[in-house]
Parts: sequence; structure tokens; C-alpha cells
Amino acid sequence: MNNVPHPFGLTIFDQYLYWTDWTRLGVMRVEKFGSPTDVIWTKKENNVFPMGIVAYHPMTQLGPQESDCLGLKIDNPCVETDCQGMCILSKDTDGLGIGYRCICPIGQKLIDGKRCVDSTDYLLFSSNKVVRGIFPEIDQNSLSEAILPISPVSQRRIGMYFEVECDIHGNSFFYADIMDNTVYRVKPDGEGSAPVLVTHNDGLVSMSFDWLSKQLYYVDNIRNSLEVVKISEQ
Repeated sequence: MNNVPHPFGLTIFDQYLYWTDWTRLGVMRVEKFGSPTDVIWTKKENNVFPMGIVAYHPMTQLGPQESDCLGLKIDNPCVETDCQGMCILSKDTDGLGIGYRCICPIGQKLIDGKRCVDSTDYLLFSSNKVVRGIFPEIDQNSLSEAILPISPVSQRRIGMYFEVECDIHGNSFFYADIMDNTVYRVKPDGEGSAPVLVTHNDGLVSMSFDWLSKQLYYVDNIRNSLEVVKISEQ
């Protein structure tokens, strides 16, 4: 599912998944095998951000003799499948029993219902403390994330990612952290992160990369200037 703007806490109980969401400022619920998303609690006054969540009920910690399923064999349909990526349980075609479907991990799309291929077309954007890539067309058999989200490393837990730019031929992209006063270059898989511009870019509001000359241009609205920096090959 893709209509999950900012999830935080997560728990499971009975046939439902419950999670807290910081954008909707509430607790959400959905059936494990698919259903419309419900907002079961919300408090938008004073910007209350719900965090951890857990289900409190005797059924969540059954004893060895309390389960109705004790001794009952339930076949897992994913055991016999040949999904290249991941197999997840779902309703069967009749909607009465347990079925499955194949999905692909982050950065890949499903073809032929079984195989996963790398995807090179996606939208890249920066949002406060994260750089994300998402597929322009949502496929229920693929995760919405096209890359692993890029967020501040543990050594510097603050950040504000104000702008992002691509180097398709170099298989990398640039993002500007104006809190850290640095422009970084990183691979889509998150590897090889390295600074390309340090200090004097706290006013960076936009940048554009010339892939022929390997130069990164950027606008600084504090110094009222248009700057350029030469990018070395990785």
C-alpha cells in the first residue's frame, strides 16, 4: 500500500495492522489482506504526534493450550512458488482462502508476475531530512520506493535537504544539506557518499548539473549569486 504518508509506530492484532502516522496525526488501521485505510483515532489540536503503539489483549499472548489452531496444519502457499523477489500472503482469487502474490524489493519492478528487473525511471525529491525516489506509476506488486531513502547519518542526526540533482551517466545524484552546509554526492543504493561542496552554500536554493562539462551550477539567495563547481569523476 502506498497511502502511508509518514508512518511511525506499528503493531498487528487479529486481522488488522495498526500504525501511527505523523502526517495524519492519528492511528490508522488496515486489514492484512487488503481493505480501505481507516483513521480510528486522531487529535490534530496542538499537533499531537502519536508514536509507539501496541495491542493490549489476552489473545496477543496465548498459552500453549489456548490456541484454537493448536495441532492444525495450515499450508503456506509461498513455499512452492518461484517468486524472484518476495512472496507475500494475500487472499486467493476467490477471496475465501489464503493466496499469494510476488512483489519486488526496493528499486525493482515486477514482470511476468514472477521476475524482478531494475528500474531506472523514477522521481527523485528532497523532503526536509530525507531524499527519496518513487515510481511515477504505482504498481501494487512493487514497493513505492525506487531507492533506499537517504537520511542523516548517525554522526550528524540533524539535516535539511533543500535541493537534489541527478547525474544519470555517473549513476549518482547530488543533494544539498543546508543545515550541514554541504552538498553531497551519493549512489542510488546509498553507497559512496562524499561531499563535493563544503561551506558557503547555506543559501543554496536550486542547482543544475551539466553532464557534458561535469559542472554543478547553483543559486545562492543569501549572497545573491550564481556559483559553479567542477565535479570530479567517481
